[in-house]
Amino acid sequence: MIEQTPERAPQALATVPDPDAVLDATQVNHFVVLLRRQALDRLDVRDGSSAPVARFDSPARFGALLKTPTGDPILYWVTFDDPGAPFGLGTLVGSYQVARQIARPIIIVHRSAQPLGLSADGKSLHLLPWGQDPAFGHVLVVDLARGQIEAELPVAGEIFAALSPDGRALVTTARRRRGETLETVLNFYELTSATPALQVLDLPRKPSHAWGLLWAPDSRGVYFLLRPGDLYDEPVTADGLRRLDGHSKAMAPVAAIGQAASRPLAISADGQWLLLRPDRGDVATLVHLPTGAVEVVPLPATAVFVGSSLVPSPRSGR
Repeated sequence: MIEQTPERAPQALATVPDPDAVLDATQVNHFVVLLRRQALDRLDVRDGSSAPVARFDSPARFGALLKTPTGDPILYWVTFDDPGAPFGLGTLVGSYQVARQIARPIIIVHRSAQPLGLSADGKSLHLLPWGQDPAFGHVLVVDLARGQIEAELPVAGEIFAALSPDGRALVTTARRRRGETLETVLNFYELTSATPALQVLDLPRKPSHAWGLLWAPDSRGVYFLLRPGDLYDEPVTADGLRRLDGHSKAMAPVAAIGQAASRPLAISADGQWLLLRPDRGDVATLVHLPTGAVEVVPLPATAVFVGSSLVPSPRSGR
């Protein structure tokens, strides 16, 4: 495990056992929680010791960790082979209280699904079900205490969906038909009532699309890479990093990012730095958000971002 900062070269922190099995990782105080294909582990960066937290009945095909606004507990989800499911996949969602070392399953759904985050009151989880089509039409609301689906919200989009950290708004990339053509837009949903209020937002340039959606920690804005063409095109260049203001809905340029094959990956807790990761290569881009200054930093193509640290993993496709 290495630590990368803008001020100095990467520093080694600890050795991660069996790094090829790591799907995701996140940092909570002096612990790093590792999501592996068959287990959830906890690593103490102070002495490098690790301990198992939970084991999964079936190996995960993919999965991720999701921090809650308080940082502890964290949520984990894994998608696994489920022969009885309509598409042959199931998803387990659970929570882990790092300080108390308690992990518990919340719900199993018999399809591929991805947690987006918690509701404004912290009592429910928003869960996005996926099918074989990248388009989606609803989001499930799961009661955390009972582990049951309590509502289904009419939320539509394609490829990307991002819930604000305060749970009050959700943004998706989407397409709408205008005349004989399809144009890419952003769907902005206010989640402050039982039925989400939708506002469809045009992008600054046409044709263009938003690639990657990443909320600021204070829930005041969403960052994305503006790219030319349709949402399913593969452009070579990008039109820069943009910020959607959550209140005014204005979209302002932030930094000159010309590489289309990258997306916003993470943002620092103070909202000062944003990391963009390319689809391939051993470098990443750090953006100082207040000034728009851009810096290219070394980052192994197989690294897993954990906060202020990076966990190198030799598996492909990450």
